[in-house]
Amino acid sequence: MRREHGVTLVGRDAELQRLRGYLREVVAGRGHAVWVEGEPGIGKSALLDAALTPDEVQLFHARADEHSPLFPLRVLVDALRIDPVGADPARAEVAARLWGDGASVAAAVEMVLVLVDRLCAAGPVVLVVDDLQWADETSLAVWARLARTVSQLPLLLVAACRPVPRRAEVDRLRRDLAVAGAAEIRLDPLAGEHVDALVERLADGRPGPRLRHLVDQAGGNPLYIRELVDALARDGRVRRDGGTLELAHDTGAPASLAAAIGARVGFLSEAATRVLRTASILGPEFRLDHLSLLVGRPVLALTDVVEEALAAGVLAERGAALAFRHGLIHRWLYGSMPTALRHALHREAAQALAAAGEPVETVAEQVLATPPASGGDWIVDWLTRAAPTLTHRAPEAAVDLLTRVRADLDAADPRRPRLDLHLAEAHDRLGRPDEVVALAVQLLASTRDPAIVGRATVALAYNLQLLGQLDRALEVIGAADVVDERSRARLLALSGTVLKQLGRYGEALAAADRAEEAGQRIGDRVAVGWALSVRGTAVAEFQRDHETALSTLERAIAAVGDEPDTADLRLVLLANRSVALLNLGRKDDAERGMGEAILHAERTGTPQRLASLRGVVAESRFLDGRWDDALAELEAAGDLCTVYMGTRVMLLGIGAMIALHRDDRDALAGYLDHAAALPADSLRSADKLLVARALAAERDGAPDKALAALRDLFDPAGGLSSPDLTLWMPEAVRLALAVGDRAAAEAIAGACAAEAEREPLPAAVAAADHCRGLVEGDPVRVRAAADAFAAHGNRLLAATALENAAVLLAGRRDLAASRAVFAAAVDGYTALDARWDLRRADARLRPLGVRRGARGARGRPARGWESLTPTEVTVVRLVAAGLSNPDIAAELFLSRNTVQTHVSHILAKLSCRSRQEIAEQALARS
Repeated sequence: MRREHGVTLVGRDAELQRLRGYLREVVAGRGHAVWVEGEPGIGKSALLDAALTPDEVQLFHARADEHSPLFPLRVLVDALRIDPVGADPARAEVAARLWGDGASVAAAVEMVLVLVDRLCAAGPVVLVVDDLQWADETSLAVWARLARTVSQLPLLLVAACRPVPRRAEVDRLRRDLAVAGAAEIRLDPLAGEHVDALVERLADGRPGPRLRHLVDQAGGNPLYIRELVDALARDGRVRRDGGTLELAHDTGAPASLAAAIGARVGFLSEAATRVLRTASILGPEFRLDHLSLLVGRPVLALTDVVEEALAAGVLAERGAALAFRHGLIHRWLYGSMPTALRHALHREAAQALAAAGEPVETVAEQVLATPPASGGDWIVDWLTRAAPTLTHRAPEAAVDLLTRVRADLDAADPRRPRLDLHLAEAHDRLGRPDEVVALAVQLLASTRDPAIVGRATVALAYNLQLLGQLDRALEVIGAADVVDERSRARLLALSGTVLKQLGRYGEALAAADRAEEAGQRIGDRVAVGWALSVRGTAVAEFQRDHETALSTLERAIAAVGDEPDTADLRLVLLANRSVALLNLGRKDDAERGMGEAILHAERTGTPQRLASLRGVVAESRFLDGRWDDALAELEAAGDLCTVYMGTRVMLLGIGAMIALHRDDRDALAGYLDHAAALPADSLRSADKLLVARALAAERDGAPDKALAALRDLFDPAGGLSSPDLTLWMPEAVRLALAVGDRAAAEAIAGACAAEAEREPLPAAVAAADHCRGLVEGDPVRVRAAADAFAAHGNRLLAATALENAAVLLAGRRDLAASRAVFAAAVDGYTALDARWDLRRADARLRPLGVRRGARGARGRPARGWESLTPTEVTVVRLVAAGLSNPDIAAELFLSRNTVQTHVSHILAKLSCRSRQEIAEQALARS
């Protein structure tokens, strides 16, 4: 880090030692997050420069500025040296996701996290952001996610921040970091003895009483003290008497820090001051070629001005750019110009930069500083051309600019509809469906341009679907009469999606066929892929033809290809293909497919889409008994409120079922409370969530209530029937027999048999046999169902069938056989840590004379090597081999976040403080 801040470090020994201690820790493999706070000029940058040196670490540093909040990832892109034309392919790929075709900020976020992970695998990393109060919201969110990884990576995060201006998102980050255990270093004003020491260091003499009294007016702020002392020395108002400095005569201090800075700038030539005022238009940091464009002089002609400003301490070098030595100098120069002049210069800068072909973000900074009315037609025309690119790269800035420009534009202006469309699409990229709907409705009432109407109608219908307004979405699609061919094909596909969600499968399939035909005719891969997705999932859900579903989805994946404009649709298709493979019992193929989808999602997808994929993975892990891995996926999905409704319901159901069977009452109550707030129509496929809610009544001693709740679910009139409910019908049969309702048991067993006949998948057939064996009291048939479940990999249902077979055998007084079968059930439940099932089985079999053997059931310990799950043992081996989290993820077909969750659990279970300690323990154990 470069010492260009101009504040001499005095009186910060304790803070310096703390930061150096954290630096030593990260070199040893233990990460930390640190928050440094203090007012402007208090010495934050000086402290960071003195403490954080590049010896033994990879040091990355950047400073945010007032323009940063509008441009996603800006400060982290600067810090991590991400460059689209750089030699590092990993950084170039991040740049492509930010600025290339098919730009995706969400994908770039995941790739930045992967980049940091891999940098940490190469050696300790120190990542520093100064003036964090200006950072964009995406960078702040990434910082919070990085802070959650410091316990397992050699990563030191240091954020320097002012207490003002206050921003809600910065305050939230600070609270989150505090909860996560981040260290806080607060820099207060210097005490008296440290003020004297600073003056002595600056002017080579101790201050006398009058000078000391004057310096006290600086309030202990090192920057103000420096500017004050420098100003007095330049004016010849200080005399030396031995080792003491005193005022030469009675004098006052500059009226303010700004006045002191003004005095410094006042020593520059008039020509230099004029150029520097113009440079301030470009921001706290600027490139010389940009300044050359703005002043209309070649770079060579600016040499004298630049050298003069560097010598005076007004400018400092910052890599290939120049920067004002302190933000206060920049603000003084900028504020010294009349407002009208500033606006005119910003407008000229925007035009010059645009004409030179500079990136739209660079031009947008200048346009944002100009009142829209002052820019005239040039700003409107430029924004009309630049909006598509700006919407992809910086949607927040696009919303700001488009909102301001259209407010001053006449409603009859022919450019207005296109600007409104871009604004709606910017809101769409930011995930604001309500704003998209409002704008699209206005837009459709104001134009008949087929291309604009088509895109607006697609956006409107799609966002109505996201909001759950399915009938209204169909109305919008049906009313679309003036649309271009591409939009019509996509609207047909969208109508198929909505119709399928409404359960109108025949109409959905017909719409999908028409959409595929239209898409093929015009060569629109999105329409074709979307249509085939509707057909594939509808065939699976409605006709139970999973082979056809799989082949249809394979065709869709081939149709959409691997291009940026189809990236999100490809993720949907990959996820649906994995589900089809699971339904066909091809678990290994499904695992590989899910791994491919997750790796693709981390490169190109949104957090919501990645969470959806985690839901599919968690479902698979739950069914085959890897419950700790399922919970890791649930934890990696993050805030459930931010994911798609269907994914939320799926993840809540998996968590609720695991909590029920493990008798974790608090966790179950949390999942059910969360579910209680969901709209009723979102529970259409909430099989596990609703079954968990019903079985909780049995756990609480009310089997009749549990049976009633399950019967409601299995009643097709209730509108909640789902093929997945087949697997849980044996629970309802067991409960019906337990409460003496044999008629209900017969009816449910019959319904299960009919479902299995309609969809003869191995698990469904086993469930039907389980039900029939319970009704007939046939332990052989129930035991055969247990074997079928085990062969299919469903450990919970296998153990449940074994328990029921043991009860039937005990009822026939075949106690020896019952004990043997019960022991197998206990082994299955113990492997799952299914404590409630163990208690229930004991309660059912004990009165029949069957108890567990002396070995009993031992749960997995909470700490030590024996507490690790099989997946965690594998992760330990790969960590010890030096692999990064992304590399481990690729090896195990997991997401990087899931691996991160596993590593966090491993650290806690083995009482380790770093990956290095995990590796050391693994080596010692081997």
